[in-house]
Amino acid sequence: MKKFIKKAALFLPFVVTIYLILLILSGDFAPKAVRNLYYPVGFNHMNEKMKEARSLNNIDILIVGSSHVERGFDTRIFEARGYSCFNMGSAAQTPIQTEMILNRYLEKMNPKIVLYDVYPGNFTIDGVEAALRLIANDKNDKYSIEMALTTNNVKLYNTLIYAFYRDIFYGSRVTDSSKLLSAEGTLLPGGYVLKEEKYMDSIVHYDSAEWVYESKQFRQFEKTMQKLREKKVKVFLVQTPMTATYYNSYRNNDEFDDYMSTMGDYYNFNRLISLNDTLHFSDKDHLNQEGTEIYDDFLIEMLLDPAFP
Repeated sequence: MKKFIKKAALFLPFVVTIYLILLILSGDFAPKAVRNLYYPVGFNHMNEKMKEARSLNNIDILIVGSSHVERGFDTRIFEARGYSCFNMGSAAQTPIQTEMILNRYLEKMNPKIVLYDVYPGNFTIDGVEAALRLIANDKNDKYSIEMALTTNNVKLYNTLIYAFYRDIFYGSRVTDSSKLLSAEGTLLPGGYVLKEEKYMDSIVHYDSAEWVYESKQFRQFEKTMQKLREKKVKVFLVQTPMTATYYNSYRNNDEFDDYMSTMGDYYNFNRLISLNDTLHFSDKDHLNQEGTEIYDDFLIEMLLDPAFP
């Protein structure tokens, strides 16, 4: 047995080296369909967005969360009201990715207020999708490793290894702009992605359902909230509006509200603002530009103006 363990230990470095070489070659040359990694550089303008994020210092408001943030917080509206801010929203961002983002950027940006969008759906998924996009479009460091370990997914580990290789040997996130993924909409200064105006064709009704949560997302969320309290950062937890028919189809919304109310200053705007499903939404859970403008003005007057006397 000892002889076998010794041989295995001697053979292991060779296996690891071969694996790393094959992984890098597959990332550089293999078709996407056959490689077990995903490196979506430029997804939805994220590469450009993270470049801007790295340049910012001492802002008034940092906004974090999923695509509800990315497409629902128009930084031009905040700037017009006198608030410097950055929209750090990204598609399918879960508390695991939010924790990494805040670890990396909170001290540098030094915001007076963090607006943290808490969409129940982001507590029901594993976060792999959002993690892959962040790894491909931002610098990688110890926080990337912590995020990967918390998420615990083979494709994510492979992508992180490949991303470190790209960082070391190429430096820049992208060496050829033609390799950037095409993205919808226009990225504006401050991180807001302006989409083509769309409207819901008709009111859609949904079958009754319940949110089924991932417990690790709540653990990570609580860890983040504790850090923000220790740093004495003012936090507003907000739930950005969805269409009424979609929101009301979930039977356990009250349970989520009760939990969030114990975690800090929480505002569920599904219950606080009246919007029209067909006029103010582009799909079941994303505001269109008209809805965004109404929502942002309402939120600023309700939360931010009193907080910045």
